[in-house]
Amino acid sequence: MLVKARIATVHDVPAAVQLVTEGSAAIAGERGGRLFLAREGVTLPVEETLDRYLSDPDSCVAVGTVDEVPSGIALARVESLSGAGTLARLEFLWVDTSFRELGVGASLAELISCWARDGGAHDLDAYALPGNREAKNLLESAGFSARLIVMTRRLGPPRD
Repeated sequence: MLVKARIATVHDVPAAVQLVTEGSAAIAGERGGRLFLAREGVTLPVEETLDRYLSDPDSCVAVGTVDEVPSGIALARVESLSGAGTLARLEFLWVDTSFRELGVGASLAELISCWARDGGAHDLDAYALPGNREAKNLLESAGFSARLIVMTRRLGPPRD
């Protein structure tokens, strides 16, 4: 099997929409997932968000493939920090469950790291929800380490 990651094009939007939609549905069921998606997640409609990412030089959409079949998606963007250089954020990383353990996620993380470095970013953040050991292990094996833990206290009923 040939595993690759590449920068997406407009031709990848239908497959990217499907991967983001599937990933978002799975993330919503994880601890902290709904709040993560509401604050940091891809806004709806997904296709419009992907179009914005593709046309923004400070954003990146990457597709991971197995034998040319789109099997993973990564969304990232860079931002300037006041007095602290440039930070890139790997905002969304999802690999179809049928293609896990093949290196798709690692390939996507490496591609985003190179894109961010080439764009002048000094650091790259990524997210892993609490209890998602698989995501944490992937990110740690790609060279990430925790720098912040965000704690939440529910103050009222969840919003639907």
